Amino acid sequence: MLRELREYIPPQVDNGKDQPKKEYTEYPGGLNRAKVEKQAKAKITDQVRREEVKRIVQESAHARRQEREVRVPAFEQAQADLKKSKNEGQEKTRIMEADLKAKGIPGDVEHALLKRARLQATRGDEGLRARVGELSYVGKRANETHRTELRRQPNVIRRAVSERVEKIEAQNGVSAEATRMIQEAKERARRLASSKESKI
Repeated sequence: MLRELREYIPPQVDNGKDQPKKEYTEYPGGLNRAKVEKQAKAKITDQVRREEVKRIVQESAHARRQEREVRVPAFEQAQADLKKSKNEGQEKTRIMEADLKAKGIPGDVEHALLKRARLQATRGDEGLRARVGELSYVGKRANETHRTELRRQPNVIRRAVSERVEKIEAQNGVSAEATRMIQEAKERARRLASSKESKI
């Protein structure tokens, strides 16, 4: 029965034995196109990753620079105002001290009044002190936020890289890169062979 069936099976499809094997001779060194495309995809992925990292670092630096351009001048102005407030307080304290001595105020009362005035002069205006403290805190928080955002970026980068590589692959970019790599390898092999022949 098997012998009879075999007579009706065309020899070219008999278990695929008579089918010609697919040969990949495009790439010198014995590598087939599938392997070259894998290398091409890895190369494109690495290039895209570098571009994404560069983009995110630049965007982060730009955002930080913009934040500093607004905050730093305001902080410096608040510090200058606070210093001015302290100087004015010290001047008022000196005038007050001279006035108390001229009026003959008792020493203990004079000491208590001057102590309070000097403390206020050292601290400066309460509103300005609060403003300086607030801007300083905002600056620290901005730095922490910046560092936190950069720590979170690897996930964002991975997603962006994956999406871009898929798009390039869909547009036959990987195949084109593989073809270019094959042509370069062929050219290198040709130059090597010709140089060997010239030496002989």
